[in-house]
Amino acid sequence: MATENNNAAATNKKSASVSAKDTESYRTLFLEPGEVGARKGIFVPRELVDRLKMTVPLLDVDGLTIGVYVTRILLDHLKGNADILNTLMEKGKKINMEFKRNNQLYKTFIILYIRVLLLRVRFSLIS
Repeated sequence: MATENNNAAATNKKSASVSAKDTESYRTLFLEPGEVGARKGIFVPRELVDRLKMTVPLLDVDGLTIGVYVTRILLDHLKGNADILNTLMEKGKKINMEFKRNNQLYKTFIILYIRVLLLRVRFSLIS
């Protein structure tokens, strides 16, 4: 019981330390109603969906859906980490290009090997 009271007090203290400016900034960035547009499903843990089902209505924003909320969070993450993501994707492109180059060399080797075998078969048939 004492631990629960301490946790509740800590939560209230954290809530009190959030500035009105930060709250408004968060509201503007993530809590605006909107449309998701064309949709495609993704897999997320059921616990996360359940938590969002409870959280989004408590935010008390007409027209705000879980889909809109999550979309805004993901877009902000992608925008805020664009440089890092671009760097990682560039490395991925280089690795992919190396694989394709090696794969092409392998295909060329196989084709040449098959041609040599076919030539041997032809010469053995002629002889």
